[in-house]
Amino acid sequence: MMQQTVSPTRAVAFRDVLVVTLLFAVSRILYKFAGVHFDSSNIKEFMQILDLHELQNNFWTSIWYLHSQPPLFNILVGGVLFLGGDAFDVWMGAIYSLVNLAGVLCFFLLSMRLFGVRWLSLLLTAFLIFGPAGILYENKLYYEGLVSPLLVCGFYCFHKYLTGRKAGTGMLAFAIFAAVVLLRTAFHPAWLILLAVLPVLMGRAVLHRTLLVAGIPCLVVGALLVKNLLMFGTPGFSSWLGSNMARMTVETLPADMRADMVKSGKLSPLSGLDVFEKPERYVALLGPSRPTGVVVMDEMKKQVGGFPNYNAEVFLRVNPMLAKDSRQAMLAYPQGFLKRVGTAFYHFNRPPSEFKGLESNVVKIAQPDRFYNLLVQGQPAAIWGLSSDTSRPVAPLLQMGVVKLLFFLATIAASAYFCSRVVAFRHRRLGASECFLVCLAVTVGYAMLVTNVLDVWENNRARYMIDPLMTLLVFAFFFRRRQRSDAATIR
Repeated sequence: MMQQTVSPTRAVAFRDVLVVTLLFAVSRILYKFAGVHFDSSNIKEFMQILDLHELQNNFWTSIWYLHSQPPLFNILVGGVLFLGGDAFDVWMGAIYSLVNLAGVLCFFLLSMRLFGVRWLSLLLTAFLIFGPAGILYENKLYYEGLVSPLLVCGFYCFHKYLTGRKAGTGMLAFAIFAAVVLLRTAFHPAWLILLAVLPVLMGRAVLHRTLLVAGIPCLVVGALLVKNLLMFGTPGFSSWLGSNMARMTVETLPADMRADMVKSGKLSPLSGLDVFEKPERYVALLGPSRPTGVVVMDEMKKQVGGFPNYNAEVFLRVNPMLAKDSRQAMLAYPQGFLKRVGTAFYHFNRPPSEFKGLESNVVKIAQPDRFYNLLVQGQPAAIWGLSSDTSRPVAPLLQMGVVKLLFFLATIAASAYFCSRVVAFRHRRLGASECFLVCLAVTVGYAMLVTNVLDVWENNRARYMIDPLMTLLVFAFFFRRRQRSDAATIR
């Protein structure tokens, strides 16, 4: 009897799913015994979260007038505050854990679909489960702890849709992608539209079907986008674009050059201040605006904690001016922008566990985190201890993970390779797996570009967000190239 060949897209045995689930449970129990807990200590000062008083007392009005961030994260925080009360950390921790469990399960299942090697899929999933960065972001009130697993879940459903053409999995995939857009500003609605259009590579019939299953999520995102455009004049879910651009350009100007450009009128007086300055400082320059009657727009400081309110109306006036200043600064001093982008990519290849704000849990798992950064991520500086150790060398090249850097370079190669497959569309339609890998490569390339060209200092946190997708892309690239090499050898 001939032995049946096992396809990479075959159904995975129930025991595999059970093993992954047990590994996840064991890891979380071990980390809990080590003292790791859900940390929401940033809830009052986190600039992305609205005034807690207003979230608890004027929830829907506050969400409706939110212009600084996409709404979903504040909806989640406000909802758990209302339902969980004093048990906020318990309920939010449970939500993060469940989403991350779904993420690791989908990572395993998707890896089996992409390259079909059980031992390798289990090994990569185990690294994802036991890696300190995963547990740290799962237990911190940052949106990366949700966005990272949601991206994996979305692409697993997307692969099932492209290979099976079932409308239900397609609708679920785009609902998850829409949730990512409504959580993280790095994923612009244009990315969602692009994912809905790229299946044209498989033919017009698949494109029409995909547009139908993506219709409702895209309409919801589109309606909210139009609302923001009409109410605030911003063609996106965040009014901070100008400030982010200024951080990459205006901040890099030499002090005397910056002062001269402000004095001559080439830059507005706003560029004489620090980026993301307190709203009172901007009001002092631009003057007060007419009160809106909405607290989250009118207040300069949050009522809970007294921290600056970065959703204040003045930022709607500040950011267009800073965007204009940023273009002038880039033209006058382009080398500053290029150097800042280089700094961003440097931080992008540092271990994500060294991001600020994670310290309360890092100290509980200091040695596992250190050895993971040293042995798995290849960070030379970890030989001398944690980033908080004063005796550790501070040379920049020692802070990057060598393995992370190699993976970054491999991801660029894989993205370029799969995106080049679009050229084949001129001669033939792409298969479902090829089309999927093009979509995955476009997403990874887009995320790497946006998070490093429009932001600096927080890039290792952004790297955590797409690390699982980068891993899947690189290994899929390796197996595709090996299969082509084996086929050429046989011929």
